[in-house]
Amino acid sequence: MKKAWWFTAGFFVMVVLLTSGAVFAEGGRHRGGDDRVLVEMDDGEITMAEFQEMIDGLPPQSRTKVNIGHLARERFLEEMIRTRLFVREARRLKMDERSDVAAAIKAAIDTVLSRYYLKEHVLNRIRVTEEEIKAYMEKNPERFQTPETVRVRQILIRVRKDATTDAVEAARRKAEEILARARAGEDFVTLVNAYSEDEHTRRRGGDTGYVKRGKMGKEFDDTVFNLKPGEVSPVVRTRQGFGIFKVEERKPASTLTIKDVRPYITSRLKAEKERAAIEAITRELMQRYKVRIHRELLKEAE
Repeated sequence: MKKAWWFTAGFFVMVVLLTSGAVFAEGGRHRGGDDRVLVEMDDGEITMAEFQEMIDGLPPQSRTKVNIGHLARERFLEEMIRTRLFVREARRLKMDERSDVAAAIKAAIDTVLSRYYLKEHVLNRIRVTEEEIKAYMEKNPERFQTPETVRVRQILIRVRKDATTDAVEAARRKAEEILARARAGEDFVTLVNAYSEDEHTRRRGGDTGYVKRGKMGKEFDDTVFNLKPGEVSPVVRTRQGFGIFKVEERKPASTLTIKDVRPYITSRLKAEKERAAIEAITRELMQRYKVRIHRELLKEAE
């Protein structure tokens, strides 16, 4: 997994080298920028400006990883050099003259050109206004309601589904004894650590985190959502066995502010606009270039 992004970065490097010849181009340099020579070879060089341009051309996630430190940039440079050497050997062997390689190069060129066209002429022109954000929020108020939640600690005494009546009653008596100790003032977390049979919450002192209605079952909801902070519930029969719950904190239902939801709405509206824009430009270009699809041939190929 750790090497996956290097593969992505390396592939992008290779595509740029194959399609533009910008880096290590024989005798060529980019205009402007830092012209200090970073790497020399007998057929070209990499300047600092060219190196940075390659980094800037990476997908955002890979670009961030390359820019995090000296080691990451060094590895990326090694990938550039390795790719250049592989390309040089492939050309020496005249692999670029093979039909299958030429087809792959054309596909890479098409992919890069398509991506840049889409970015510069469609996606970069999309804007989401404050009025659109407010309108979306007003139209979809239910999406921005946070339900009432409670933060609870629990002690669970498990009961197997096939438990006998005697086993069920024994579990109930055990839970009742623990409850009596909790209500007598013993520390609830200490009791959790000593008796709770739910390993997941016991490691956190019985803390279930903030829970909304419907997550833990009707028995839990009917009991816990009627308690005040600091109160301990009676013994409650649940699907897992017998539970004792202590409410630590309650958060009432509330409505998120536009400041809270602006990034979410902006992202959602932008995605919707992007899809619509891509569909629209596709239809326009299909008409401009008189695209005709003979779908019957696809059926013949089945």
